[in-house]
Formats: sequence, C-alpha cells, structure tokens
Amino acid sequence: MSVLPPLFTQRTGLYTPREAAFYARLHPSVLNRWLYGNKSGSRVLHPQLTGTGEKVVTFLDFVQALAVRAIRQQHRIALDKIRQAIERAEAEFGLNYPLARLHTTYLLDRDIQIVPQIGGHPVQVTGLARGQMSLRPIVEVHLRDLGWNAEGMAASYRAFAWSDREIRMDPARHFGEPVVANCDYGARALWEAAETEGSIEAAAEAYGVQPADVEIACRYYDHLGLALAA
Repeated sequence: MSVLPPLFTQRTGLYTPREAAFYARLHPSVLNRWLYGNKSGSRVLHPQLTGTGEKVVTFLDFVQALAVRAIRQQHRIALDKIRQAIERAEAEFGLNYPLARLHTTYLLDRDIQIVPQIGGHPVQVTGLARGQMSLRPIVEVHLRDLGWNAEGMAASYRAFAWSDREIRMDPARHFGEPVVANCDYGARALWEAAETEGSIEAAAEAYGVQPADVEIACRYYDHLGLALAA
C-alpha cells in the first residue's frame, strides 16, 4: 500500500531529501545525516515519516532542519547537545518535533531549553543545571519567518521576501513547494519560464502574472544557489 495518498490528505508537505536540503540551504549530505545518520554520526532529528522504504522529508522535518541550521550557525552548539535536547523533550514532556513549535526552543549560556507548553517557563534540558527554570531565554531568529497553527506547530514558512513580494512554503498548498504568494504560482515554474522565454517580461506574459512575480522567483533561486556556493 502506498503511503503517499494519506500524506497528501494530511497536508504534511513532501520533499525529497535533496529538495529539502536545497530549500534549507544545506548540503544534501548534511540534511541526510541530521535526519537519518551516516558514518559521520547518528541522526539528530526524528523523521516524521518512517518505515516506508524510502526517504521522504515532511514540512515539519524541514522546519526542524532550519532550526538546527540556525542553532549551529548562530550559536555553534554541538550536534550531540541538540540531539540530547530533542530526545529529552520527546521522552519527558511528550513534545514531538520540539524544534517546530512556537516559543518552545531557547538558548542560554550555550545550553538548550524548552517550554513544555505555550505560556510555560523555559526548562533547561542540557547541561549541569538541566531541569531548572530560567528567566532569560533567547528566541531563535528564524522563528520570525514561520506561521503557526492553533496548536502552536509550524504551519508555513516565509522563505524569501523582496519588494512587496514573498516566497512562501505552506504544506497545505502545492504540497509545500515554494510559491510566489502574490500569484500562487510555484517559484520554480516562474524561474524556469524566465530561463526558457529568455526574459522576465516574456515569462510574465506567458503566465499572465506581473514581472515582479517572476523577478522574485529568479531572485529566490539565485539566493539559494549563492547560499550553497558560499
């Protein structure tokens, strides 16, 4: 029995590991290690979908990868410490996908803290003082680009903004692929149209959209490519 139809109805968003890594501005081998582990180390995250015989990344997996990237780049926290925090959050507080929750993950003095429920106090989950309450959490910057559902779970992501346009990823729309919010076309389709038609204006005419819709798609893919090349 195929696992894909139920996932589509649950609006989880579906990506190949290579697609998810590209959108997260990560090398595919890095994302694969974080989600599945390899000879360099054990996995850090628990994939939402397992036991299917194939590697499929969901939107919540993608958001958690964004969080790990932010923690690693901005705070230089070791992967083992991130793994420990996630495992304790899941085991002791029942928080599945803790890095994809609103106001849940915080950093203080190079240790990771979680909030067991919205409106609660941060509880330290790594370091010598784990379990103690803290009043000085540091919220991750990447949270500002996420939208949330009523349960406080990540439900959309603003992947890129330019002028008055945005590229958004929403698992309930186009299976989570990056979309130009103003016109609801996939960013990839408009970017490829600009390549095929030879200009932004010609692509805009072909799709019946504004040139700015095509331009943000092109700028977004340039942004992804430059980030991975850096």
